[in-house]
Amino acid sequence: MLIVRCVDLAQGDTIEAWSQGVLVHRGTVTQTMPKAGLFWIREDQLNERRLVDMNELEILLFPNDP
Repeated sequence: MLIVRCVDLAQGDTIEAWSQGVLVHRGTVTQTMPKAGLFWIREDQLNERRLVDMNELEILLFPNDP
């Protein structure tokens, strides 16, 4: 599902961030800053924390497994 507002994300959500058809980040949301349109993720492959700007990337949300 495409996400266009930071307020629609929550801690624990799994996302992919794309730029011009290229996957840039994939990870789990750890913190959101809705007023700024920013959120932090823990990137899956590198286990590093990344700041993601909703204005620069296309964000896709994936359902979390039960």
